[in-house]
Amino acid sequence: MSTMPRPSLAQVQALEDAVAWRTGRLAEPCQDCQASDDLCDDHACDRALIASYRSTLAVARAVRPEPPG
Repeated sequence: MSTMPRPSLAQVQALEDAVAWRTGRLAEPCQDCQASDDLCDDHACDRALIASYRSTLAVARAVRPEPPG
């Protein structure tokens, strides 16, 4: 039986920080995004990475649940 290694608290915090940083970048005005009425390549990548990080966080939290309280 194979099990997923338990992520460290530092790994979970790093993912949370990455989501926060990328989300902040998306909130900033961008001339390239405004010019095309869509996300520029950088911001489209940010959005994809946020989704990936959140998915990874969901798995990590299932393996390492939040402490009670």
